[in-house]
Amino acid sequence: MLINLSVILAGCEEDIATEFAAPPSNVFDIALFKENVDDYLEGNSTGYCYVIAQDGQVVYSEEVGERISGADGSEDQDVHAAMYAASVSKAITAVAALKLMEDEGISIDDKVWQYLPSHWTIHANFKQISFKNLLQHKSGIDEDAGYDYASLKALAAAGVSLGDIGVDSEYSNANFGLFRILIPYMIQDQDNLFNSSEISIDDWLDNVTATTYKIYVKINLFEPLNIFNVDTRPVGVQPTLYYSFPTGNGQSGWSIGDRTLLAGGGGWYISCYDLAKLFAYVRFTDEIISEESRELMDDNFMGWDKGLSESASYEHGTYHAKNGGFINDDDQGVSTLVKNFPEGVQISIMINSRGGNYGALDINDGMGKAFDDAWVPQQ
Repeated sequence: MLINLSVILAGCEEDIATEFAAPPSNVFDIALFKENVDDYLEGNSTGYCYVIAQDGQVVYSEEVGERISGADGSEDQDVHAAMYAASVSKAITAVAALKLMEDEGISIDDKVWQYLPSHWTIHANFKQISFKNLLQHKSGIDEDAGYDYASLKALAAAGVSLGDIGVDSEYSNANFGLFRILIPYMIQDQDNLFNSSEISIDDWLDNVTATTYKIYVKINLFEPLNIFNVDTRPVGVQPTLYYSFPTGNGQSGWSIGDRTLLAGGGGWYISCYDLAKLFAYVRFTDEIISEESRELMDDNFMGWDKGLSESASYEHGTYHAKNGGFINDDDQGVSTLVKNFPEGVQISIMINSRGGNYGALDINDGMGKAFDDAWVPQQ
C-alpha cells in the first residue's frame, strides 16, 4: 500500500508549526529597570543618588532629596558629591590588592604573614591564612575582631582556629583592614624605613601604612580615571551628612569623620558617579586590572559578597554585589551598593540615611528584583 506523505504532511502542517514554535523570548528593558529602581527607593530616605550603566556607558543617573538637611541647612543630593562608601570600600580594596599582587607576582594562595611587620608576633595558625582567605572572608577571623592597628597586631599574635581557615565565610572588617598594612608591605618592607627616636615603631607604622595604602589606591585606581574627589576623610566644602529617616529629619546630621586609620574594610569617600565609573572600568577594560585578575575576583567572590551575589530567586544567574552600611547609636547612617548584572548592566547607589523601608542589606535584593522584573516579551 502506498502512502501519500505529501497529503499527510500538508494536513498536519498547521499543528506541527504550532507545536514546535519557539516560545516568545523576553528581553531586558533598561528603562523599566530604572522605573523599578525609582519605585523601590522613592520616599524611603533623606536623600539618595544612583547611576545605571550598560556596557560601560552611563544610561541614567538620579538625585533625589537632600544630602544636607534640616538643622544643617539644605543641599540637594548630588551624584557628583562624595559620600561615605562604607563597606563598598572592600571591593575597592580588593581591586587594589589584586592589581598589586599581579604586578609583584604574588599569588592569591600565598600566605599573608610574610607581608606583615617583622617585629609582630605571629601565631602559627595565623601563618596559614592566604590572600584568598582574607578576600573571601574565610580567614577564620571573628566578625567582632577590631580592625585598628593595635587590634590587628593582637589578632596576628592570638591566631585563629585552624579548622575555620578556608571554610565558611565569617564577615569581618578585619579581613580587609589587614590590607591597609599588607599593601604597603607588598610595595616595600616598611620596617627598614623606621628611624625615629620620638615615637614607637607601632605608632609610626599605624600612620605610615594607612597613608601608603591611601596613596597607592589613589594613584593606581582613581587618578588613571581622573577621579580626584575622593579620600578617606570627608571631601568638599560642605561634606554630606547622614541622617535617620524619617524621625531624624529636622535634626542635625552625623559627620562620620576621618577614617584613614580604619580604612581597607571601609574608609572611602567617593561620589556615586565616580563609584560607577571605577567599576565600569574594572568590568569592561584592562585599564585598572587585567582580565585575569578580574576573573579571579569574580569567580572567587573576592571583594564581592558571595551570599549577596548568588540567590536562588535571581532569574538570570550571578549578580556580583557589594553592600555597604554604617550606622551610629542614633540610627543615623548610610547605605551603599555596587551591583553587576547580566546584559552589561551595573548600578551604584548611595543613600545618606538609614531607616527607610529598603532596610540595610535589603537594598541588594531589592535591586535584584528590580532587574528581574525588567524583562519583557520580545516584540
